Amino acid sequence: MDKVLIIIISCSIYSCLMASELDLSKCELIKHKEKISKDYKLCKWGSWSVFYKKGDIRFAEYLGSGKTQVIPIAKGYQVKIFDNKNVANYVVSSIDKEALLKCFKCKTPPAVDIQDKNQILSCSCKGEK
Repeated sequence: MDKVLIIIISCSIYSCLMASELDLSKCELIKHKEKISKDYKLCKWGSWSVFYKKGDIRFAEYLGSGKTQVIPIAKGYQVKIFDNKNVANYVVSSIDKEALLKCFKCKTPPAVDIQDKNQILSCSCKGEK
């Protein structure tokens, strides 16, 4: 069974991606085993687990060969990319709201160069150049 790390973060209206910007009706709603709050919702969007409250996305995690975690910060989102054993984080970087929205819609993690620690991350859908 997949384990999902839940981090509760407060968002400012200016930096949070609104759940309404994603068509969350197409995601699989997951019931929490531990009741945190009736206001929080968790859904699966491809390999993304998206955790939101009152329309604001508070935490997202992509599980693939490694793990990618995204949390809101003052300007955009902080992205932590871990190795395939989920032990060491290769990259701690940032991504803007539009790029993160594209990651969710394309159901892919951000593209990353593990040599460049200061990069701004982006996403592309299959078939895009």
